[in-house]
Amino acid sequence: MHGVSFGTLLGNFIIVTGSFLTLLVLIRIFAWSKITGIFEERAKQISDDLAKAEDARLKAEDFVSEQEQVLKDSRLEASQIIGQANARAAHDKEAILVQAKEEAQAIKDKAREDAEAIKVEAVESAKEEIAALAIDLAERILVNKLDASEKTTLVDRYLDRLGED
Repeated sequence: MHGVSFGTLLGNFIIVTGSFLTLLVLIRIFAWSKITGIFEERAKQISDDLAKAEDARLKAEDFVSEQEQVLKDSRLEASQIIGQANARAAHDKEAILVQAKEEAQAIKDKAREDAEAIKVEAVESAKEEIAALAIDLAERILVNKLDASEKTTLVDRYLDRLGED
C-alpha cells in the first residue's frame, strides 16, 4: 500500500464503525419510534384503504344485484302490462264483434219489418183497387146489360188498368 499504514486503516475502520454504531444508537433512541410510527401509520392507511375498497366492492355488488332484481321486476311488470293489454284488446274486440252482430241483426230485423209493412200495405192497396174496379165493373155490367164479348172486353180493359197502377 502506498503510504497508508495498517494502523491508520485500522483506526479509520474503528472510527467509521464507532460512528456508525453511535448513529444507529442515536437513531434508535430519538427517531426509531417516529420511523416505525410512520411505517405503522402507512400500513394502517393501506389496510383502511383496502377495507374501504372491499366495502365499496361489496356495496357495488349489492347495488348491481339490486339493479338486476329491479330490471327483472320491471321486465315482469312490463310483461304483465302487455298481457293485460292483449287480454283487454281481445275482450274489446269480442265486445265490438258482438255489438256489431247485434246491430246487424237489428238492421236485418228492421228491414224485414219494413218489407213486411210495405208488403201488407201493397196488398191492402191492391185489394182496395181490385175491389173498386170490381164494383165499377159490376155497375157497368148491370147498367149496360152487355153481351158476353163486351163483358170480356170490359174485364180485359180493367185488368190492363190494374197492371198499369
